[in-house]
Amino acid sequence: MDWRRPKPEDLDVYLRIHPETLGQEANGRGQAERIWRRLLSAPGFQGAITLGNKNPARQFISGIGASLFVDDRFAENELKDPRPGLNGRVVSSQLAESSLAFSRPKTAADNSADGLNVVVLAGRWDPKLCSEHDIDETRLTLATAFSEAHSGYRFKRILIELMDAQDRLWASAVPLFRIRSNWPDEHRALAVIEKPDLQGYDGSVLARHFSCPLPCLFLRASDQELLLAALDNPTDESLTKQLGLTKEAIKRRWKVLFERVENEMPEMFEAIQNVDRKGRGPQRRHVILAYIRKHPEELRPFARVMTAQIP
Repeated sequence: MDWRRPKPEDLDVYLRIHPETLGQEANGRGQAERIWRRLLSAPGFQGAITLGNKNPARQFISGIGASLFVDDRFAENELKDPRPGLNGRVVSSQLAESSLAFSRPKTAADNSADGLNVVVLAGRWDPKLCSEHDIDETRLTLATAFSEAHSGYRFKRILIELMDAQDRLWASAVPLFRIRSNWPDEHRALAVIEKPDLQGYDGSVLARHFSCPLPCLFLRASDQELLLAALDNPTDESLTKQLGLTKEAIKRRWKVLFERVENEMPEMFEAIQNVDRKGRGPQRRHVILAYIRKHPEELRPFARVMTAQIP
């Protein structure tokens, strides 16, 4: 089973599979849909669509996942007064002037300081389309998608509203989650993981998100955009189509990127110093992309001025 990032045309699927987690109950279908269209492109939003069946002709959307970064004030208020409707309040907040959908500078500042607060908005599958085997695969694929989509970000805490017995069973299987409340419905509650809960779990997949290293290359947003696209589309021809730039503009971006890397981490290219000039460019790309695959934090927003505050 595969996953991909959501597109605006997937919104109907999100609202159909698990509408009660997406703010419709508080805002109405039309308003919730408008907010979610905005969220899909927000810097603080991460989402996933899982695809059942390897055969493209028979492929179907089996499940959805979504999360959003929120500020400390919102997260701490929820912990002080846990009550049903967390997701509805997150979505409703997008109607206010002080939107919770982080700007890139805000994401960068928190990601470079003590970490980001993550609210898990959705992680569900379509019971009408999924067999028992499909559900098991979708659950595992959504967990993989969450980890990959957030790879390179530093977490401070994760908040999730448990909506029913299925959610409660899932949270119980993850010993790091602490249940902060029990509401009249015995299955509904707020579950949270914070940094101190990770003590003794340093080797776990989840723990890596709470202790992600800071970047070393200090790439600009345009550098990050180029590298992110190049991970899947390594040729200049494919990059021109994806980024909407000319070949000459792509080449200039690579040239600027090489200079930046040589300035920040000159040792990266030491092994290819003797490669002839014609072959040095492709070799540099190969070296940078290999490094980026191991260090996804280089592709995330950061605030360089704050790095001195990290022990």
